[in-house]
Amino acid sequence: MVHWFFLGGIFLIFLGTNQECFGGQLDLKKKSVKNNMNNLKSEIMFTDVTQKAGIKFIHENGGTGQYFYPETFGSGVCVIDYNADSAPDLVLINGNRDFSSLKKQKELKPIPNSIVLYHNNGNGTFSDRTQQAQIISELYGMGCSVGDYDNNGFQDLLVTGYEGFTLYHNQGKGSFEDVTQKAFQGKSQKGWATGSLWFDYDRDGDLDLFVGHYVQWSPKTDLWCTIDGKEKSFCGPEPYSGETNRLYQNRGDGTFQDVTKPSGLLNTKGKTLGVSMLDMDEDGWMDLVIANDMVPNFLYRNKQDGTFVEAALKKGLFVNERGLAKAGMGIDVADFENDGGPGILIGNFAHEQLSLFVRREKGVFVDESRNRGLAIPSHFFLTFGLFFFDFNLDGLLDIFTANGHVDRHASLISKGSTYQQRPLLFRQNKEKKFDEVGLDHGKALTRPVLGRGAVYLDYDEDGDLDIFLTENGGRPILYRNEGGNQNHWLRIGLVGTESNRDGIGALVKVKVGDQVLQAMVKTGSSYLSQSELPLTFGLGELKQAEWIEVQWPLGKVEKHDNIKSDQFIVFKEGKNIIKQIP
Repeated sequence: MVHWFFLGGIFLIFLGTNQECFGGQLDLKKKSVKNNMNNLKSEIMFTDVTQKAGIKFIHENGGTGQYFYPETFGSGVCVIDYNADSAPDLVLINGNRDFSSLKKQKELKPIPNSIVLYHNNGNGTFSDRTQQAQIISELYGMGCSVGDYDNNGFQDLLVTGYEGFTLYHNQGKGSFEDVTQKAFQGKSQKGWATGSLWFDYDRDGDLDLFVGHYVQWSPKTDLWCTIDGKEKSFCGPEPYSGETNRLYQNRGDGTFQDVTKPSGLLNTKGKTLGVSMLDMDEDGWMDLVIANDMVPNFLYRNKQDGTFVEAALKKGLFVNERGLAKAGMGIDVADFENDGGPGILIGNFAHEQLSLFVRREKGVFVDESRNRGLAIPSHFFLTFGLFFFDFNLDGLLDIFTANGHVDRHASLISKGSTYQQRPLLFRQNKEKKFDEVGLDHGKALTRPVLGRGAVYLDYDEDGDLDIFLTENGGRPILYRNEGGNQNHWLRIGLVGTESNRDGIGALVKVKVGDQVLQAMVKTGSSYLSQSELPLTFGLGELKQAEWIEVQWPLGKVEKHDNIKSDQFIVFKEGKNIIKQIP
């Protein structure tokens, strides 16, 4: 990463890149790999259906040329089934402040509303239900996460942002109630809150809350930085002190207790953007992996006694092979090798390339982005949102990344890079390497954007996974997957009874032919965003799964034999199948 700063008359250069120099810009288009797609009848295309779907949202970052730090981040998006009809709805987060009012350190000027709820109509379109849902906020929004924290069957919503976060309880009647003061006993939830997730870290059957925090910034502490020595620009995280992340334990009565310090998570050295959950040692207890910006990453192992121990240094995730921290943005975790072990994907600054950590001997992670084909295609891209998903349903997880620079002077900060950048789509091949094929899968993926949050969802309920991407200061994009369902598939939803209602933390295994696919129901991940909770498994040419095994969060294991493909199945803990569509 390269940051150019001008502070107090001193011109500073921060060099954070650790990769080999390339002789000139790569012509990625010429190096694009034509997609064979296992002899499918027709090519898979991603088409921009945003307008057709009725999504009219425009992100406001409050920028008026003052270059206040939060303006450059953009915001995320969450997939939520707020009315429990199994159709994925969308929550979009807005900046919702006019930062021009901060020129003289005045009070923040609200521009309601910072949250927009889009209801899935079931016919390929969405309707704005923000007013009916009564979601009112003046927060400068950043991200969100979704989970049913009171196990009443309706998913609740957490919204993070500069100045703190807001908790909305789903009342089950299409509306939400701001319960922040009640849930946290009137204690002020301040700070710059970023990525968040819901998980049952103490295995008591209800969801606890983890909230990531970034840096200590305010209009009064804003620093004047520059690239060319003349015009103000964004400073980056280096001059600002970090904020500790927070862990809130669910008391089971609608309230939460801050257990950050006793749990061992109090740490002001982090500058967190992306957060994800995993079971790193396969003991059934949820651990945390955290992407930090220009400081070492965190990997917290759950000790099963209410505390966590930091293990990133021991496990190879702390810094890169040269001892330098990267600009970690988005993050995701998945078993992309189909070998039972988690792989960790992190988006970084331009010239830092994607990081793909693979678990090897003694549980140590090794960054294999170079020999897996990710490093060179991502070299000039600044990646925020990202995720693993199987876009062609062949049983191999692929990768999508949302990209866009943080400054209009991108070419000065990162030589060879641009401000707006196209998304990247990586297809995994049989050698477990990745080919960048975005240019081959529709005109929509070739258009440069200021990409930030990104999620996957099956919004049209046709079996394949579509993509939703947010832009900083612009319009989001809904990419419809056309042709991905030519292969067979299974979509699986869970309803917990003893475990938490959403089944978050459950591990689902699917036996397909000679391999076992597995995925965890998880919240968080990507960048300030959350994808849908139902799991999608690609079966390729096979028309059924030999068996499906569900390992519920509290330890119960249930197995189901001979499940036919091309359907959405909902399993209820202790009750077998309760819903099949079609």
